[in-house]
Amino acid sequence: MAGIDNPHEWKDALAKLKKYPHKLSGMEDEVYRILEFSYDQLNDFTLQRCFLYCCLFPEDYRIRLHDLIGLWIGEGLLRDTNDVYGMRDQGESVLGRLNRACLLESEDDDDRRYVKMHDVIRDMATWIARDHGQRERKWLVIEREEDMSEEMISKWGEAEKVSIWGKWIRNIDNTPSQCPQLETLFVRETEVTVLPSGFFDSMTALTVLDLSDNERIESFPEGFAI
Repeated sequence: MAGIDNPHEWKDALAKLKKYPHKLSGMEDEVYRILEFSYDQLNDFTLQRCFLYCCLFPEDYRIRLHDLIGLWIGEGLLRDTNDVYGMRDQGESVLGRLNRACLLESEDDDDRRYVKMHDVIRDMATWIARDHGQRERKWLVIEREEDMSEEMISKWGEAEKVSIWGKWIRNIDNTPSQCPQLETLFVRETEVTVLPSGFFDSMTALTVLDLSDNERIESFPEGFAI
């Protein structure tokens, strides 16, 4: 961006950096490929899958450890034992190794423990999860209501994981017509009051649904039970 003094060009670059950071010149070769070395050095499929899972949470989000391990268990990422207590111990071990690899950051708050992903680490993880940027819609994190428009939801066909998150999501008015590959759906901490009829109908592969902390939801589609 050296030599550019047009504010509109800078604004456009910042928007791209926020939404598609890997598309900026040099990001893949000069940043992500270097950071990916730490990911590759994990040399463990379970560790790598658990790490990538964290990019489903919003940027700068403090992820509660207890909840994260529970989601890993629900996804079937921790399989060395059939005992839930053993799985939680395994989850703690995974978190310890990811912390020591500097891929997650630990935080404590009274009796609760959290982890966070550094912004650039999260961008790198998202890039890997999306097949090194080749499948932009494979994993989606949605924090703006405009990204829930009919046009945007119609593009969920190749999505495998979708995370709808935050107070800026006040309405979900549209229903996806086809999401045969969708396995994981988060709708968390929104201001949504109603989920539209038929919202889940095309999600035939859905195995994990998280509706945590949606305090305003009044009704679910007919036939849906929680």
